[in-house]
Amino acid sequence: MLNAIILAALVKINLECDSPWVATSLFAGLTFVMSLMFGYPFLASLIGTAINIGLGFFYFWLLKKTESSSSWWAVMIIGIFVFLGLGFL
Repeated sequence: MLNAIILAALVKINLECDSPWVATSLFAGLTFVMSLMFGYPFLASLIGTAINIGLGFFYFWLLKKTESSSSWWAVMIIGIFVFLGLGFL
């Protein structure tokens, strides 16, 4: 449930900002801090954060590129399933 709320907030931030890097950096920073809080090893947290930076930037960039078209909803729904399926690495 928390993942869905965070993702919805980041999508809203992405819509308001000009660059997908804002939402990506917030997403990556949050996943890094949460992984350390849950006791993951530091190296695993770094690797998970690097993966989240790549996936997050691609997702938020696609949302930005398709913002004014009907394919925005397809990107949105596919991204929801991917990120909620993966959870926070």
